[in-house]
Amino acid sequence: MFLRQFLFWCVGLCLVGCSSIGGDRIQCPKTRVVAELSKAIEFQDKTPIRVDIDSVTPSCTEGDNQILMDLRIRFTGLRPLALLRTPIAISPSYFVAVVDAKGGLISLSNHEVELVFEDRQQTTVSFQRLLETIPSPEATVYIGFNLNEEQCRFLQKERHKKVDDSRTQPH
Repeated sequence: MFLRQFLFWCVGLCLVGCSSIGGDRIQCPKTRVVAELSKAIEFQDKTPIRVDIDSVTPSCTEGDNQILMDLRIRFTGLRPLALLRTPIAISPSYFVAVVDAKGGLISLSNHEVELVFEDRQQTTVSFQRLLETIPSPEATVYIGFNLNEEQCRFLQKERHKKVDDSRTQPH
């Protein structure tokens, strides 16, 4: 009986000690995916491959009068059946911008995420983790793809097509 209690207390103390190593979790500043920049198109042999930022999960700790934000970003790629038999990899570029309460840019970083499609794989998922330093809890973190003009035009046409299709559908 004594041994069980001793082990119980040892395990409990170890768990308490481990939880304090990572620092105390605090509420994160606002984190937003820019709606117009949440999708990207990469062209492979003139065929579009779609990539979405599906979710962003922030986790924050405090350190040296600033906030350390650990971001976990989920990306999903979807390719058309025309390219299904070819293994391919794409690397779309995305940004993380930290903006103060007045709208001033505090920091901007650019990143790439690699999405790999194996033979006969239509969808793929990739996760990225980033560590951002936020100087103030009033700041907002924005995430989105870096798009060129061709990608913007393609996505805009796609959006307009969906709106037009929804208007012609019987309700």
